[in-house]
Amino acid sequence: AEAQKKMGEASVLEMYFKALPQIVASAAGPLENVDSITMYGNGNTEQLVGEVMRNANQVQNAIKDATGLDIADLISRFFATKSEK
Repeated sequence: AEAQKKMGEASVLEMYFKALPQIVASAAGPLENVDSITMYGNGNTEQLVGEVMRNANQVQNAIKDATGLDIADLISRFFATKSEK
């Protein structure tokens, strides 16, 4: 049963990583309509990238809310398991 659960989790991670480029592209999509951006002050580029990443993280939250799967937790556990070997 545990092996079957791990295989199911691995399948979810595989699907997520395959979809990740499209998720980030969709999160950045509204920027396609912008001709130019003028930034003032320090750290504004990082803030812009941070906003795109926050939008992408909302997808993870939506998956968790809809299915109960915590993608961030699955990723953490996957890499923790790999580093133990």
